[in-house]
Amino acid sequence: MSAAATDPLLPPDLERVIFELAAYLTPLSMPNLMLVAWRVKEWIEPLLYRVAVAGTENGWVDQSTRHYPQASISRLLSTSVSPIHHFVRRLCLVKPTSADTFSLLSKCPNIENIWASSVALELKQLLKIQPGRLKHLHCSLRILFHPDLPDFTHTVFAGITHLQIFDRLGRFDRAVWTGLASLPRLTHLAFLNDEFITIIPDLLRACPALRVLAVVAMSKHVERVAPEVLREDVRFVWIMCAEYMKDWHTGASTGRDFWTRAEEFISMRRTGEVDPLQYRMEDDESVRLP
Repeated sequence: MSAAATDPLLPPDLERVIFELAAYLTPLSMPNLMLVAWRVKEWIEPLLYRVAVAGTENGWVDQSTRHYPQASISRLLSTSVSPIHHFVRRLCLVKPTSADTFSLLSKCPNIENIWASSVALELKQLLKIQPGRLKHLHCSLRILFHPDLPDFTHTVFAGITHLQIFDRLGRFDRAVWTGLASLPRLTHLAFLNDEFITIIPDLLRACPALRVLAVVAMSKHVERVAPEVLREDVRFVWIMCAEYMKDWHTGASTGRDFWTRAEEFISMRRTGEVDPLQYRMEDDESVRLP
């Protein structure tokens, strides 16, 4: 193909917007879009590598994220530090080896959002990450700190604004959970079990900077009804999200996830568009994701 055949016919800024929009709307098209021209590759390649998934021996991960491109982990792991490593912003750890986790964290300096499944048993490397680097963390604290108790003064939490905890309430004494109030930048907190309702009022009082405190439920069955003091605090949301791993991946790729939906719901409660005492979000957008 001649150079003239790939010369832009549109203003470069407009052309870039069009290609990036195409990448967002049809993520799996990114590898093909990169073949159009070198300039297009420069625009799209950072989008292709922004989300990396490691340790996908479990087929359900591929199934739940099949409509979203995943960076080639083999390329990230096998090559020395290169520009593609700097593109990675979000990392999903399914069941990686400790060596792979260390390699990714050491080679990819811009990772700021990590989701680690409850079968990712090698998370100690996360505790060595540069202080303030992580902004979003979704994981089991038991696995992260094993065999020790969670230490919320640890530097891994220095920059955390969004924290989703996969553990059950009874995993640690209540005194341990009060340590969440010491996280200096925390604005969004979520649990996967409604048993935390018993301590959430105390957390809301102890954490005035919190904008969202959510119970993320995988089914509509509710074992506990929130006390009145919780219903009156618009920051508390019970949100339905049956496929929370897919929800994270969509948020990592598009910016829309249960956090943003909770923020919108809270805003509507504040303005009166939704009953201020209505804390349950019944609509589960995660099941409608591609």
